[in-house]
Amino acid sequence: MRLTSLTIENFKSIASLSLTDFHRLDVFIGKNNSGKSNILDAAMLFLRTSPVPAALFDVENAHIEAQFALESQDCKACGIGQKKTLFRCVMSPGQKKSYFVNGAEIDAARGRNFLMHHTVHINTSKLLLEHRRDVDAQIQSGDITIFFAQSAYQELYTQYPEMYAAFLAALHDMFPQITYRPNEKLFDNIAKLRESSALNFGAEIHEGDEVRTVANLGSGYLQLMVVLVFLFHPRYSFVIIDEPENHLHIGLQKKLLKIIKSFDTRKHIIISTHSPLFITPDDFDQLHRVVKNDRLQTQVFPVLEMHKRIDIQRLSQELNLESNEMLFADHVILVEGEADEILIRGLLDRFYIGKKEVLVLAVHSNTNFKIYRDVLRYFTIPYTIMTDRDSLQGYVDVIDEAIGSAKGMPFPEKLALLKKQRIYVLPEGALERHYPRTYQNRDDSKPINALRAAKNITPDELRSARMKPILEVLESVHGGG
Repeated sequence: MRLTSLTIENFKSIASLSLTDFHRLDVFIGKNNSGKSNILDAAMLFLRTSPVPAALFDVENAHIEAQFALESQDCKACGIGQKKTLFRCVMSPGQKKSYFVNGAEIDAARGRNFLMHHTVHINTSKLLLEHRRDVDAQIQSGDITIFFAQSAYQELYTQYPEMYAAFLAALHDMFPQITYRPNEKLFDNIAKLRESSALNFGAEIHEGDEVRTVANLGSGYLQLMVVLVFLFHPRYSFVIIDEPENHLHIGLQKKLLKIIKSFDTRKHIIISTHSPLFITPDDFDQLHRVVKNDRLQTQVFPVLEMHKRIDIQRLSQELNLESNEMLFADHVILVEGEADEILIRGLLDRFYIGKKEVLVLAVHSNTNFKIYRDVLRYFTIPYTIMTDRDSLQGYVDVIDEAIGSAKGMPFPEKLALLKKQRIYVLPEGALERHYPRTYQNRDDSKPINALRAAKNITPDELRSARMKPILEVLESVHGGG
């Protein structure tokens, strides 16, 4: 079962949105309040048995359509004879829900039950809250992950012994100090889940020589156990995980991502995240960057096909946790070296008074500008490139692309043309010729001198003729790059 298209209109921060480029693994990235959860919530409204209270948010005028491609095993579960078919869900204004198989409407209860049988939305921020609710309150709110996790766990344990063993092995890999009796259930007392004291999960979980329960192993353990239950359970073919990085240190995030990727050919997994760790070059075509426009409406980028635009193999040599942060920025300034990065970042910290989140990123060679610029263009992220005059000598692809056939034009005109292409060339050569010598000590390295200058340059010095090229780079942020 795989989501193939999602159309949302008039729902929370979404005025109009149509998504059709889905994969087996999709990663929605973006800042807080950009609308990532709104997109996922819209798809999950079809699981609700009762209307969303109008007091929560205006949903009465919402129109939402979700279409799924069903494989043969899904068709069998839905009582359909075909090997493959389309399952469509529609919510019209007034929260009227309809379900269709190959264009023919089916009973709403049947459609909803089919979705609930194969779909789960794990909101990691709410798992602990669900602990404190009784079953009726969970079902009423739609936050039923814990409730379903227990029944899914028992089903995994009794009906899928091989996947159950793999589940325990994965859990043990993440927490090597914790062991289990293979024949002991981690969840029990489902019927008594009306009090938090009834959450006596797994009486035979051992941490060293001590007996532990899920409740006293911490939120990270609870979260991973719930996520792994649904990943390893064969019946759940459409899994949404909100912010899987919550409560997890970097090592566990890496292990979880590895497991998620191992399932992306058998399930459709969607995650929303703030973590740069979940961004890898191989998965760039599966990334969806979520932002709010000037009207505070949610938008999703990109709108192009990745592999036709970006050299993935080349990109894999450059990306790391620091550079991945550019996908969460409002504006990115690309510079060549460490000294450039220190000076520009320090001056922004002191003198920039705007509201944008600006990232300064050193690419370490003027030949690396293109790969970063291509990524920023692909995700529609405003950017500025700052380089020194040496980049006009020889071949630097971003320079040559911007100048084109006008290579022989006078130097001042060439600089002006490059600025229109978001490229700012330091006209006097090296960075050190563009800030006061007062802050430059011959016995210190360029980064140390840049750090001293960044801390001490005065407003008058920044407005001086010597620093005008640097000031123009800083001011490019206001113009959107």
